[in-house]
Amino acid sequence: MKIFISHSHEDKIPVQRIASRLEAAGHDVWIDSLKLRLGDNIQSKIGKGLESADLLIVVVSKNSFRSSWVQKEFSAIALQQISKRERRIIPVKFDTSDVPSYLANRIYLDLSKNFEAGLEELVAAIQATTLESLGPSAEPIPEVTEDRAGRAN
Repeated sequence: MKIFISHSHEDKIPVQRIASRLEAAGHDVWIDSLKLRLGDNIQSKIGKGLESADLLIVVVSKNSFRSSWVQKEFSAIALQQISKRERRIIPVKFDTSDVPSYLANRIYLDLSKNFEAGLEELVAAIQATTLESLGPSAEPIPEVTEDRAGRAN
């Protein structure tokens, strides 16, 4: 699954822990420190990252409230939801900040009390989402052979 993490640069260390854990679980994670290179057009690259994401994680912290980039990314996410497809958005709290009103209709994950247990909960929730999107497991179809008269054997 392709996962975009919207965050403030001031939350870099915990965000890298989340990204590493999600990558270890087999996901393709988009965070600026992994995907942006010298000379890249930041807005263009972020736009492409958002567009290709199956899942969006929005980091909620006192730092993200002050980040104009997080606000721009969430605006882009909201526009994509309206114009294209609904994407799963998971707000993730690092501290005691309140979830902002624009995310108030989402169930959030609180990592402020137990970061490691929260990471495992996040990975399990994403795994469940991935399995859900694949649909029910299909039973193998028994092989049917016909004789020359068209009767099943």
